[in-house]
Amino acid sequence: MFCILLNCLIYSLIDYGLQIWGVVCSSKLDNMQCKIDILLKCYLYPSLAALFKKSNWRLGQYSKLNKLRVINNSIDKNFLLERFNILSIKERIKLSSLSELYKCWYYKNTTKDLKDRLVISGNKRNSNENNPIRFIVKSFRTTQYQKSIIYRWINLFNHLPSTLRLYNPSFNSFQANLIKLIICERRNIYI
Repeated sequence: MFCILLNCLIYSLIDYGLQIWGVVCSSKLDNMQCKIDILLKCYLYPSLAALFKKSNWRLGQYSKLNKLRVINNSIDKNFLLERFNILSIKERIKLSSLSELYKCWYYKNTTKDLKDRLVISGNKRNSNENNPIRFIVKSFRTTQYQKSIIYRWINLFNHLPSTLRLYNPSFNSFQANLIKLIICERRNIYI
């Protein structure tokens, strides 16, 4: 039941503007993720809620609060994400961006402007199913282009492992493999 509440009230708002959040500096994203982590911790361990109430700090119950702080610091973020079967905000941004790019390329239903920007490197004769896809990053005159959605999409996609950038997978298999990759990366970061 809590996962439904989390997805409806918190992640739905974040997912709505996910492509916009991708440009925001990582400290703001970390701050939002920290607040979500606090919510998850307080749900799993209701006694931790006392740690985040200002009134408890005013009363001077420092020994009790310090014990709660030790418990709070010992809880693994990876455990919380796996327990509730959710992705962090940065992981959601990566999944959404790469899924949108692959969808645009795979279904070929993009605007003319987007088609002009999604150019695959290499010649057409060598573009078979065994060669990985690699998009060309067009040259730009301003740093504003680096903050654009297209530039971030292409940059993220070109840094994927070559097994994910093959020509033939369907969108669903690409997305399933991408989720597996994101979760594997999470385990490597937190170990």
